[in-house]
Amino acid sequence: MPLNYDKNLSKKYIHCNMIGTGTLEDVRNYIAEITRDPDLDEPFFEIVDFTQVKNLEFGYYQSEEMMNQYLTLAENKGYIGTIFITGSEYGQGVANMFTAAGTFKGLDLRVVSSLEEAELLIAHYFS
Repeated sequence: MPLNYDKNLSKKYIHCNMIGTGTLEDVRNYIAEITRDPDLDEPFFEIVDFTQVKNLEFGYYQSEEMMNQYLTLAENKGYIGTIFITGSEYGQGVANMFTAAGTFKGLDLRVVSSLEEAELLIAHYFS
């Protein structure tokens, strides 16, 4: 799955776009990439856009491994939490799965329906 991110450091977030079908390896590589990114040492949120996701080739139990990687990211970088943008029933289901796995681990995960909503949450957090 093409998975990329843009940085909006002035608004204190990165915006990840997930497109098509994804594997656990795709997500592992993405997390490794943001872990190495020298621009992400200051506090930031991650916005993950699920509006173009068609299928994930992994489920809840594998997502738990990813949540452990996010705990490590929070310890070593400026990661604060993730805001998921849905866009379909499937996107909502994926966001709910990640939220359930991550909240259990103590991560700050939220679900919204638009980038504008996500930006408002982040602005409110930093106000």
